[in-house]
Amino acid sequence: MKFKLRAEMKKFIANIVLAGLFMNFGSSEVLYQYQKWRFKDSLTAEIKDMNVNDFVSQSSEYVNLILQDSLNNTSNNSPKTTSELDKKEKYKQESVSLPNMNISAARIAVLKESQKHIGIPYSYGSMDPTSGFDCSGFVGYVYNKSISVKLPRSSRNQFAANGGKFLEYKDLQPGDLMFFSHNGQNIQHVGIYVEEGRFIHAPRTGRRITIDEYNRYWRQHFVKGKSYLQ
Repeated sequence: MKFKLRAEMKKFIANIVLAGLFMNFGSSEVLYQYQKWRFKDSLTAEIKDMNVNDFVSQSSEYVNLILQDSLNNTSNNSPKTTSELDKKEKYKQESVSLPNMNISAARIAVLKESQKHIGIPYSYGSMDPTSGFDCSGFVGYVYNKSISVKLPRSSRNQFAANGGKFLEYKDLQPGDLMFFSHNGQNIQHVGIYVEEGRFIHAPRTGRRITIDEYNRYWRQHFVKGKSYLQ
């Protein structure tokens, strides 16, 4: 075990050195390499690498492990002010051409409702559009408002809840849920799949609801998707 840890640490240090050489010690690359090393042999990485059918057959065991070790991010949040909410309009340019999507009415309803809230500030513990949303509050509000599906409050409980169908990223369709882990031990974030390479979410304190690219960070930390939609 000690030998394995030493070998992994050496590999991690080597990655950092190489990153420094090629990126002039760019902090984003260093952070990416650290997170990659940290996430590699974690619980959620194991779930991510499992075939979805194998995961479903053992999901109760893994869900219990996640729930036992889960604590959502409790960092302080930016103050909620009227001026922040008034700036929402500048984010309206981020949208999806729904008429060109050959998807069900329920999926269109989810995307339409989610896009109404682009630009609203992140607010930890909130699921109220007048004051802001956190990630799971946003998803829960959108699903309840658009298709009357009531989801649990936290991202980890949304992941663990009965109902819905677990999916790999390649099988997601617009409106499905995407679950992520930052630390590899539990589910900590959720967003809504929009289309290939893009999803909508409430990212974190200091950010606003936005449509983000499914970049290498999010690819690295994606665990599984889940669908409640036809």
